[in-house]
Amino acid sequence: MTPDQQLAALTAAFLRSARGLAGFGWLLCLLAGLAALEAAMHGDSVALLLHGLALTAGFALAWQSLRMRFDIAAFELIARDDGAALANFDLALKRLGLRDGTDSRGLEQRAAATRKMVSRLALIVLLEFLFVAAGLFARHA
Repeated sequence: MTPDQQLAALTAAFLRSARGLAGFGWLLCLLAGLAALEAAMHGDSVALLLHGLALTAGFALAWQSLRMRFDIAAFELIARDDGAALANFDLALKRLGLRDGTDSRGLEQRAAATRKMVSRLALIVLLEFLFVAAGLFARHA
């Protein structure tokens, strides 16, 4: 296994390890939805607003989850392929219309960008948690 293949495999493993965080975010969305229904039935507009904000954060969660799944698959593909995998991957993205062909980032830079992706995911889940907790507190305070 080449160093690039090892980096790609470790990056895919790192992203897979963040799936639990995304799963927790989806549970928070479910809780926010149920709590929003309960708040709406009791006319609690503050709790409804806070749970609605948590549900809105679910859209950002969905986007980050989609990106994470795509990057997992991409890094797994690069880890299995030979040295031309990154160039072939960029060419495939260009042919699909997902890249303009001017991306000159190397594998190390792309792997480093996954840390930012997971950090954004953690921030989204934290915001969801805070909105849900505040909504539950407002409802039962």
